[in-house]
Amino acid sequence: MAFVPPLTAKSVTAASILKKLRLSANDRKAAEDHANIVGLDSYRFSNSAEDQVRACETFADLGLYIPPDRDVRSKLAIITTDSEKCRSLATEPTKIRVFTRIRRLFQCLCGSDHEDGRHASGKRQMGWENVGCGAWFRLTSTHDVTDKENPILLTIDHILGDFTHSPQCLETDTMSRNPRIALEPALREFALSLLRKNTPLPQLRQQCREFSRARWESGIPQRSTPENNLHLWFRDENPSPPDPRLAASCLSYTPLIPGQSDRFSLILSTPEQRLLAWKYGHQKQLLMDLTFGVCNGRALLAILMVLDDQQKGLPVAFMLFTAKKDAKAVHADYNKELLKDLLCKWKSGMGVNEKGESFDARVAATDNDARERFGLRENWEEVWLLLCIFHVWQAWRNGLNKYLRAIPKGPDRKSIRTRLAKFLMRLLKEINIYEDAITAYNIELDEFKRIGRTRSEIAKTQSKAAIGFLTYLQGYLKVREIWQCWSLAGAEKAAELMGIPVSHVARTTNALESFNGRLKGVYFAQYQHSGRLPRIDVWVLTMITKVIPDFLDSWAEKRQLNTHYQNMRKVAPKTIKSTSTPSSPPLSRIVLNDPVPKSMSSQEFDARARTWLNSVLATPTSAVDSRYVANQNAQERADKLESALLDQIAADDTDDVDSNEGLPSDDAELELMADFGTALVVEPNGNTSISVGGGPELEFNSDEHTGYLTHDIYDTSVSDAPMVDVMEDMSAAASSSDFFDEIALEYSEIIRDLPSDVSLPFPFTSGQPNYNLSGSFHHSAENPPSSPSSNSNLSFNPHTNPSIRSAAQLRSDIEILEKQLAFKLHCLLDLGTEKEFLQHHISPSISTRLEQLAEESEFAAEDDREPAEGTSNLAPFETERKRKRIQSRNVW
Repeated sequence: MAFVPPLTAKSVTAASILKKLRLSANDRKAAEDHANIVGLDSYRFSNSAEDQVRACETFADLGLYIPPDRDVRSKLAIITTDSEKCRSLATEPTKIRVFTRIRRLFQCLCGSDHEDGRHASGKRQMGWENVGCGAWFRLTSTHDVTDKENPILLTIDHILGDFTHSPQCLETDTMSRNPRIALEPALREFALSLLRKNTPLPQLRQQCREFSRARWESGIPQRSTPENNLHLWFRDENPSPPDPRLAASCLSYTPLIPGQSDRFSLILSTPEQRLLAWKYGHQKQLLMDLTFGVCNGRALLAILMVLDDQQKGLPVAFMLFTAKKDAKAVHADYNKELLKDLLCKWKSGMGVNEKGESFDARVAATDNDARERFGLRENWEEVWLLLCIFHVWQAWRNGLNKYLRAIPKGPDRKSIRTRLAKFLMRLLKEINIYEDAITAYNIELDEFKRIGRTRSEIAKTQSKAAIGFLTYLQGYLKVREIWQCWSLAGAEKAAELMGIPVSHVARTTNALESFNGRLKGVYFAQYQHSGRLPRIDVWVLTMITKVIPDFLDSWAEKRQLNTHYQNMRKVAPKTIKSTSTPSSPPLSRIVLNDPVPKSMSSQEFDARARTWLNSVLATPTSAVDSRYVANQNAQERADKLESALLDQIAADDTDDVDSNEGLPSDDAELELMADFGTALVVEPNGNTSISVGGGPELEFNSDEHTGYLTHDIYDTSVSDAPMVDVMEDMSAAASSSDFFDEIALEYSEIIRDLPSDVSLPFPFTSGQPNYNLSGSFHHSAENPPSSPSSNSNLSFNPHTNPSIRSAAQLRSDIEILEKQLAFKLHCLLDLGTEKEFLQHHISPSISTRLEQLAEESEFAAEDDREPAEGTSNLAPFETERKRKRIQSRNVW
């Protein structure tokens, strides 16, 4: 609260306040005498947390309130209100905000005179009788009214007045007449619209009753608590739901019973959702995510989703549970055992299919929440778990923002950011061999170490910042199982398990995240009242009877529309002149949002769901068309995702915080962090070793890290455990000083330590590599590229003769292979390999390319080496003394 300005000490006279109160002459004289003789009660509160806690306690003890939270049974009424603007405390002018300081004058209704004031009346209409109570309060508070409909109380600054109620007031506990209860805002507006039309009062009352029943009742007793309603609907003995679809959709219900259970839980899945789960999720892929803020209760929602044959997301289960009573952070009040139990109940509620099989998830994708992954692994031991690459990218983006702030804002920082972003995109989208990922990492690490050996200060800063980020990145690479969770190799393994193309594997949970957003902002928008979240019982009823049926009806309509468009893409059949039989009428499809009889049983709902699904799938597209639509949708999502992620990195080049935040402030500490950048080496036995200069190698057996992302990172069994980012936790281990000791191996040593079957990625010597998702950054000599070079326009022309196109592709492949071989030979010569040993690899064309490569290479002094042209996106570095020598090898 330090940004809220303190309350200025202004002198306030009791007379100026007392004249605003609605008092009779005798009561006013008594109040003035009390103020002059005894004085007024006054409490001032600072902006500190301790004072504000004390202010809230005093606020509650006195029975004060902030509109519109007034209880109609309260004896206090607001007489006057005035406000003024105040500016927040901030060191930077751009961060100064304007708040509103409001003063409200409260008076006890047991001392209010109905014949005094501007609203004086001859007949008393206040619920409480006037017994001469002289209590009154003047409350000063500060608010943020940026959102006028939902102002935020920031601080309670001052409470002044006569806090003592009279004995007669304290004895009075019952009103003498009914209180005035304000109409609900929507009903009030409806009633005012009828009054403007001069509607007679009897008709107005009747229309308002009908409006209320149609808008709010929905079979829910409004005067009972949500937990009582839910228990009435889903209890085991004699349940009485307002709609039979509730009983047909409930797979599990656990009430909150003090002493027996510590939270309420409810698992919902309509019969249609269960059929869709069996069709599109059994032995296929599941998406799982948790969200909160769906209702006004302290509840969280876990959603399970599957993808149909056109790559559209379909929610198949909703697992609703409440936080514990004493939980402070509702969004984090769950643990791995709770999710394990909920998934087990959902799996049990799904039953078995016609073959007697239980529901099986082959692949599952989640965000970085280890508790979700633990629950999935415990229920399906063989499930292949994927990490959402969007969440992984977000973590990497935060890492880039953290470590690159040491570089001054501008082209110097942007060049490093762009280079690392493209390298990260390669790791996510293109590299599918673990050894290649390690090699690419080591090459980037060696490149930035070499840049750091120059005399340019900005180059050294760039090197230190980049190596700091690469040290953080080792947490994602040092264990093969972790790398597989987010890499292309993991997606390929998932595709193999499900028997589908890798492009059809959902590598992100974006479909589920999108549904979460639409669920809160679109589907429930028409059922909210003035932006307020619904009660939990209203949310459950609305979800089952309106939202899910509307969603599935919309999905069915869009699916049939897509099918129609795909059929219209084909050539129309020839017209037959003979007498044709009349065409059959279109299949009638059940509309799920239609009312259902209250006497329907669960078996009838299951049969109705099967009829609905059969009607939706009655006119499927051909297999070719279905694959075309799915491939098109997958490619569009991949292109949009890559473009959005790279644009996000470019847009993050800001200096909103201290430029040194995230990096050590001392240069010596920064050097130490740079020294932590240690090269990863993959041993032939599959282990990953981290080479330590001058010491033994540390080995990590990948077999020991099985299940590392599920339960070996930290214990989440405690209910109030914070939501720790699992990948941040791994990266913290990778950057600890106990883990890394010395600098990485030199490039020559890295190459020597690589297995003989690992191919070096070819650094393009002319232009920049193509980072599109459809292409590949490099191809090994053992695996020639499957597509022609992007430089060959002839090969991409669909009208080119096939034989010419094949020849162009072969020439392009040979050219790439020759470049790769020339580069590898050049590297071997740099490492000291005898030229006689390489004679049998040489052809005239390769010899020419090797000589060109050697002549184009520029070397500086040993302590001032610059990156070779084309191997770096960095701007050229200016040194104090430019020294170059041309190295030419006349070896042939």
